[in-house]
Amino acid sequence: VVFAIVFYTGNCFIVYKDLFNFGCRLRRKISAWSVDLKSVLRTPGSDAEWRCVRHMLAAQRTFYFEMKKKMAEHHGYTTEDGILKHPGTFADFAEKHLVQKGLLLKEEVNLLAGFRGSKLLLLSSWSQSAFMEVSAVSHHFK
Repeated sequence: VVFAIVFYTGNCFIVYKDLFNFGCRLRRKISAWSVDLKSVLRTPGSDAEWRCVRHMLAAQRTFYFEMKKKMAEHHGYTTEDGILKHPGTFADFAEKHLVQKGLLLKEEVNLLAGFRGSKLLLLSSWSQSAFMEVSAVSHHFK
C-alpha cells in the first residue's frame, strides 16, 4: 500500500511539474516573440506591436483555460465539498478574459468557437500573419 501511495504521488508530481515547465516555456516564448518584434519593427510602441502580440497572449490564456477544463473533467467537475469546478464554455471564457481585455475581437472569438482544430495553433498563426503584414509595411516589402 505504501508503495502504491508513493508511486501515485510521484506520478502526480511529475504531471504537475511537466505542466508547470510547459507554462514557463510558453511565457518565455511569448517574451522572446515580443523582443523579436521590437528588433524588427521600426516604430516601437506603435499599434503594430500590439496587433502582433495580442493573439499570442490570447493563446497563452486559452492554454490555461483548456488545462483547467481538462483538470475539471478529470476530477468529475466537483470537489469533495461538492463545489462546481467546471470553468464554463470557451465562449464564456473568451468574452470575460479575452474580449474584455482587448486581446480578441468578438468576430475572432466566433471563428475560434466554431474551429474544430487547435485554437492555440490558429491564434499563433494569426499572430504570425499580423507580423508579416506589419513587417512588410515597416520595411516596405511587398
